[in-house]
Order: sequence, then C-alpha cells, then structure tokens
Amino acid sequence: MVLERNEIRAVYVTGSASRKGVGQALLIALEDKAIELEIQKLGLRSSISAKSFYEKNGYKNLGKSFHKLRSGHEMDCFIMEKILLV
Repeated sequence: MVLERNEIRAVYVTGSASRKGVGQALLIALEDKAIELEIQKLGLRSSISAKSFYEKNGYKNLGKSFHKLRSGHEMDCFIMEKILLV
C-alpha cells in the first residue's frame, strides 16, 4: 500500500493459493490497516483479470486507464476505488 496516495499497488497470490480466500484475506488486512490509519478511501489500478475480484470486494470501477510497467510497456487497467469511512 502506498500511504501517501491511499493506493493499493496490487494483491497477488500464487496460482496454488488462487480461489482459496488468501487474496481476500490480504485485501481485508490492508483495508483494516487503512481504517486504523483513518484513511477514508482506497484506490487502485486493477488488471483486466483482477477487476471482478475487486468488484466482489466492494470496489467500484471508475473507468478504463493504463498502467506503465517498469519495462516501459503500457498495460490496460481499470481505476477502482472503495470508500472505507464516511
């Protein structure tokens, strides 16, 4: 998590941990820490394949964008956000 930007960089798990609740547990732990720090909302750039994971966990799709990789290549993604505190 990048605290200065209230941004989650990514939640990845290995293939063997996929669909076993590990990613969701990691995401919840990040959200709990953000709430503890009184962060009102978290944002992230989701890959196309991870979009449904974040939506199932309460994140709203704010639209398409791209993410520039370290290699310089651009990857299509979605800007997403979740309100934690009101």
